[in-house]
Amino acid sequence: MKLNDVFQDIHADDGWGMAYKQFTPRFIEYAKNKLPISSWKGEDRDQFLASDNCVSSLMQGNFTHEQRKAIVDNWETYFLEDLYQIVTSDSFQLQTNKDLFDKIISVTTKVGGKCMRAAALRFLAAFQPTQLSTVVTGKNLWELYHILRPFGLPNYKGQSDIELSHHLQIFINSQYSSDDIYLRSTYAWRFYDFVEEWKAANGMELIEKSVKLLKEKRNIILQGAPGTGKTYTTASIIVEMKREYMPDMSRQEIMEKYNNMANNGFVEFTTFHQSLDYEDFVEGLKPIVKKGHVTYNVEPGIFKKICIKASNDPGNNYFLIIDEINRGNVSKIFGELITLLELDKRKGSVNAISAILPYSKETFGIPDNLYIIGTMNTTDRSVGTIDYALRRRFAFLTVKANESIVSRQNGDVGKKAVDYFRKVYEHLKKYPSGDIDLDDLMIGHSYFIADSIPQLELKWKYEVIPLLEEYYKDGLISKPFKE
Repeated sequence: MKLNDVFQDIHADDGWGMAYKQFTPRFIEYAKNKLPISSWKGEDRDQFLASDNCVSSLMQGNFTHEQRKAIVDNWETYFLEDLYQIVTSDSFQLQTNKDLFDKIISVTTKVGGKCMRAAALRFLAAFQPTQLSTVVTGKNLWELYHILRPFGLPNYKGQSDIELSHHLQIFINSQYSSDDIYLRSTYAWRFYDFVEEWKAANGMELIEKSVKLLKEKRNIILQGAPGTGKTYTTASIIVEMKREYMPDMSRQEIMEKYNNMANNGFVEFTTFHQSLDYEDFVEGLKPIVKKGHVTYNVEPGIFKKICIKASNDPGNNYFLIIDEINRGNVSKIFGELITLLELDKRKGSVNAISAILPYSKETFGIPDNLYIIGTMNTTDRSVGTIDYALRRRFAFLTVKANESIVSRQNGDVGKKAVDYFRKVYEHLKKYPSGDIDLDDLMIGHSYFIADSIPQLELKWKYEVIPLLEEYYKDGLISKPFKE
């Protein structure tokens, strides 16, 4: 997907776009003619100083009344000459912008109140529609930077919000071919909004929350009913960790990125079960037959292998996915290494801890760049016995059944699928049994996704109905489901 293709679906000729196009040229003309702001037309001065003005809304971050008065009173002394240089130059005046930014901050903070950096940047942006973005808060600028990177935005290593704003706007200029510079200048925030709306529609909130928790704790567990897409969500989380999860990206594209990382050794996948033990997961003695004689070698398990990879490559992130994590005997599988999972016990931390492995006698620690994602089925009765040591070291997130995904199917398939989905939901809501939450019980959306009505009917008859029958037999619902 190309950025200029996305722009075709974004409309800039709304009230905000028209206001920006109306007022910004006037601000520039005032600066070119070196007019003090006190001599501007009242409508233009009010618009420039308003909390919600033609550049952007700063309802919580605009200058106070006293600060705005200070700007008007000091306009000719501190701001006018720099503004004249900025609007009459053919190129971007970085140093002049920085000097003017510092003057704005100095003038406004002298009269009290907070340092309004976003408002100061918006001040500058009002005079430079081709050079600075209409995104004016540092947080949003950096978020937009990461969003645009997969579209070809060049790398930026500086720290200045002014430079970053210019960096983003120049890239957008190159992507959007319209001669209307005023509409083009509002695309940064519009695209930011476009991505935020797409994220909400695609359940991106869970993925972003998972990424945040994964960075903070290094260990998370995705829990949910069957069919909620827990395993697929792990792939999406890993792709988002690289800032590559984007609007219009298909499931196939996400899986291609994930599989590419896995094929290059950055991701390992395993499933816990009752017979799995420390010797399989960490390290153990494995028999080898040579010339009729049996000897034993110490061989690393999947966990030790990926820890070694991550330790040897600190510049990259590594991921271990553990499916059905609640089905394994955690104490038996992790052994003494369960303590080392905590972030403050990892290598390089102040409280770092290492252990001597029982077979190899090697000193072993868990690297900081290894992320562990577990999944578990909340309708499985074994969930109740999950090791408390694991609960203490992992953040738990619930993956819910998503009706919007079901409804996005085409035509009659979508309508029929939504009907089935709601029937199941209402039955589970009406006849609960035990202490399992509805979100942990509701059958996932994947059970209602089909290419045709006949395929949907097969899923309903041979997958959904039998699962509901199991729910009743296991005591998860108090009344059997009947169509």
